[in-house]
Amino acid sequence: MKKNKIILVNPGVHFLEPVGYGMYPNTAIMILATVLKNAGFLVKVIDGRYHPIDKAVGLIRSEIDDDLAFVGFSVMTVQVPWAYYVSQAIKAEDPGCKIVWGGVHPTLFPDQTVEDPAIDAVVINEAASTSASLAAAYAEGRMPSGIPGVYYKEGSRVFRNSPNREGDTFDNIPYIDFNLIDHRRYSRNNNIAIEEFYAEKYKDCRVYPIITSLSCTYKCTFCINVILDRKYCFRSAPEIVDRIKFLKSSYGADFIQPMDENFFINKKRTFEFLDMLEKEDLGIKWRPQVRADYFNENYIDVETARRLSRSGMIVAAMGVESASQDILDKLKKQMKVESIMKAVEVLSKTDIVPKMNFMVGLPGETREEIEKTYKLAVEIRKKAKKSCVTISPFRPYPGSQLYEQCINEYGYKPPSSLAEWAALSRDDLVEGRGYESFENYKWIKDPVRLKAMQGIYEEIAWYRPQRDERWHGKLRNLIAYWRFKTGYFGLVRLEKGFFDMLSSLKRLLSRGRAGVA
Repeated sequence: MKKNKIILVNPGVHFLEPVGYGMYPNTAIMILATVLKNAGFLVKVIDGRYHPIDKAVGLIRSEIDDDLAFVGFSVMTVQVPWAYYVSQAIKAEDPGCKIVWGGVHPTLFPDQTVEDPAIDAVVINEAASTSASLAAAYAEGRMPSGIPGVYYKEGSRVFRNSPNREGDTFDNIPYIDFNLIDHRRYSRNNNIAIEEFYAEKYKDCRVYPIITSLSCTYKCTFCINVILDRKYCFRSAPEIVDRIKFLKSSYGADFIQPMDENFFINKKRTFEFLDMLEKEDLGIKWRPQVRADYFNENYIDVETARRLSRSGMIVAAMGVESASQDILDKLKKQMKVESIMKAVEVLSKTDIVPKMNFMVGLPGETREEIEKTYKLAVEIRKKAKKSCVTISPFRPYPGSQLYEQCINEYGYKPPSSLAEWAALSRDDLVEGRGYESFENYKWIKDPVRLKAMQGIYEEIAWYRPQRDERWHGKLRNLIAYWRFKTGYFGLVRLEKGFFDMLSSLKRLLSRGRAGVA
C-alpha cells in the first residue's frame, strides 16, 4: 500500500537552548513542504530549534507509523551535530525508517553524507523539481533510482544518480503554504521585527516572508549560488504586490520579509514596485537585502532612499565583505570600498537602518587588511548609531577557487566524514558565527590575535548593559574602541576577568541591599 506521510525537520543547533518562536523554518523546508502537500502527501513540519533535542526526537518518533515514506532534514553545517544526533536516534529505534538529507551541507559533501549509516539518501542542490519523485519512490517502496540529483543507499551499496539539470524556477516553486505550520505563532515575536536597534517599535507587527527572486546575477567567488551555478529568476512587481495583499487580507501581515539574495537587482522592477507601494498605500514595513554600491546618483540616491523609507522599508541589509579593495576584487565583488560609507551616508538621511556584514580570515588576507575591516566596522557603528554591523569568518565552500587555494597552498583538511563534522565542538561552530575555529585555518597568520579581535568586536556588536550597569558597559565599549584605534589586543583575558569580577560584585551588592531591605 502506498505511503502518504512525510516528516520534514528544520534542525536546531545542538548546544543552543530552545527559545521562543522567532524565525520561520528554513525557506527550503517550507517550499518542499508546500510542493509535497500539493503532490498529495500529508506533510508534518517539525522545527527543532524550539524543542530540547531529545524532545524533538520524541516528537519525530511519535509521527513515525506505517504510512511514513521518509523523514527529511534540510541541513546547514552549523546544524550537522543536531541533525546527526537526531538521525542516529531515529535509526536506533526504527532501523527501517528512511532518512533523507538535503540542504547546503549535504550538497557540498554528498559522498560523506550518504555513506554514513544514519542516512539513506541525499538530495543535492535544488530539490523542488525532484522532491515529489523521491517521495513517490519511497512511498511506493521503490529505490529512488534514476531521479536526478539524488544519491542513495540500497543495503550498504551507494548509488549516485546523474546531476539535476533542471534548476528551480517559479514554474516549480509555489508560494509557501503557511497552514503547514503554526504561522500565527511564528509571525509574532519574530526576531526580524524585534531587533534591538528598532527600540521595540515593531514588536507587535505580524511578520510574513515572501520569496520574490531566486539566486543572484553577481559572481562573487565565495557565494554558494556561484559554486552551485544557480540561475537568477524573479517575480514581477504586480505579482509581489498581489502576494502582499493576500498576506495582509488572509493573515493580517503588516511586516514583509523578502527572502531574496538581493531584492534590488532588477532596477526596472524596483521602481515599478515602489510606485505600486506608494499608489496602493499598503501600510506595511519591509526589510530587504541590497548591495551597498546601489546607493549612488544613478540608482538609489537620497530622494529614492527617502521614498523607500516612506514606503515602509526600515532596514537595508548588505553584505559588504571587506575594507580592502584588493580583497573585494579577489572576491569578484564588483564594488568599491568607498561605496560602503556612501551607503551609510545616504541612509543617514532616512530612517532606514544599515545592516552590514563583513568577512575576515580569507586566504591571502594580510593582518593590515583584517584590521582595516574591523576599523571600518567600528567607524560605521560610531557614525550610524542605529546600525547593525557584523563580522563573520570566511567559510571555505568546496567547489570554489578559494577552497582549492586553501587546500593546495595551505594544506587545509576539512573533516573527512559526517561523524567528524558532527563532532565539532561548540567553540568550533560558534566562534565568529562560522563553522570551524580560526586555529584550523592555516592561512590565518595570527589566529590568536584574530580570535581576540573577533571577541572584542562581539562585545561592541552584541553587548547590551543592564540598567544598573550603564557605566560598566560604556567603559567596556570605550576600551574596545581604543583597542581598534591603537591596534593593541593584549591582556584580553585579564580585561574579561576584570569585568566579570565587576559584574559578580555588583550582583552580590544588589542581593545584600535587597536582604537589608
